[in-house]
Amino acid sequence: MPLWQPFLEAKVGLDGKIAIVGIPWDGSSSFRSGMRHAPDAIRVASDSIESYSHVFQVDLRHIDLVDLGNMLLPHSAEEAINAISTLVFKLHKDGKKTVCIGGDHSITIGVVDGLLKAHRRLQVIVFDAHSDWRDEYNGSKFSHACTVRRLSELVGMENLFVFGVRSFFGYEPMELYRDLNELAWLIASDVPTHVSVDLDVIDPSVIPAVGNPEPGGLQFCEFVRAIQRLHTIGCKVVSVDLVELCPQHDTGASAVTAAKLAVECMLGLLASSV
Repeated sequence: MPLWQPFLEAKVGLDGKIAIVGIPWDGSSSFRSGMRHAPDAIRVASDSIESYSHVFQVDLRHIDLVDLGNMLLPHSAEEAINAISTLVFKLHKDGKKTVCIGGDHSITIGVVDGLLKAHRRLQVIVFDAHSDWRDEYNGSKFSHACTVRRLSELVGMENLFVFGVRSFFGYEPMELYRDLNELAWLIASDVPTHVSVDLDVIDPSVIPAVGNPEPGGLQFCEFVRAIQRLHTIGCKVVSVDLVELCPQHDTGASAVTAAKLAVECMLGLLASSV
């Protein structure tokens, strides 16, 4: 049964301090679509990996985790983002942390909107291959190509940090895009933080099945080291999303890698303070 039970025996209901939410939305994608199938693909792939993290020396079996299944979303991008915001707000007001599995990167707009309403103050860390700074794309302000710009409007440039970008269109505020080596000293450890992982930040030789593959990205171990840095400084992470897996272009390896990254993020960023 592909709801993380293969190694978790996760509850399906409302109990649990860390909630997994599938957000099967790809109505704001631009190149490939099919990211709506990613939440279930990652769940199925989780059957192939161990629940224990050697990096963080914690087991998923030992944390209070619940899988809430997948959201049912309206057809309009704006309405979908509002629905995501409402659910995330309710979960966090209930004292939960969240792991949102997308879906294209536009879901992060809704996630952050809901988090901001619940926590008042928020810091956002984005890992992405693309700048996502367009004001609109294909006639929509909610395209995944606009995500970082919408996030800057929500939390302010001073609370937004973007790492791993190697694809620009030429009009971005370049001070927003930082080198991964700056991560540990840029981030405030005491501010509620959301971490958004666009899987295309990883090199396509490792995860080829994403919406917009971009050569020259991070290796798997480089990304895990970045998570270790946040863990080491005690960053107050309250929410994580993983987005842009495109399963129909996968041999299976991309979904397995995404599932492994989800486990490391949950155990390295969310589990230590619950």
